[in-house]
Amino acid sequence: VLVFLSRGYFTSRNCLREARASMQRNKPILLVHETDASKGGFTLEEARAECPEDLRDFMFGPVGYERPIIPWHRITVFQLCTLKEIARNVLRQTPLYSSKPMLGVYLDRDVNVDQLKMSKPVAIYASPNNPGSEMVAKELAAFFPETEICV
Repeated sequence: VLVFLSRGYFTSRNCLREARASMQRNKPILLVHETDASKGGFTLEEARAECPEDLRDFMFGPVGYERPIIPWHRITVFQLCTLKEIARNVLRQTPLYSSKPMLGVYLDRDVNVDQLKMSKPVAIYASPNNPGSEMVAKELAAFFPETEICV
């Protein structure tokens, strides 16, 4: 059951009926959180406070074992990431995919890493004041062996 968390969800009689039926039937749920306040978004703390106490552990998970919550953003590229995460979570609830730890979900417009190429030599400056930057630069150079990359 996908629950779109927005202001008023837990004050709606129909939504509460759906949430309680999901809890009684021990249905898997997936929380998607509206982040835009102008579209009904509210903080997760406000969502927990709005949620009736008898549903709180089921909806959000007990303290220390909180359920993952997927944010819903209004920018297209982030929406596509959210839709892929929703698809991944739905697939994990099916017998065919439940035992697979990693699920690759792709859209036809996704960039394939194998297609990435540098059109000309690249110089990467790794600041000694940025720990780890030299390691990342060297990883990039190793990832693009056909391109001249100066680190």
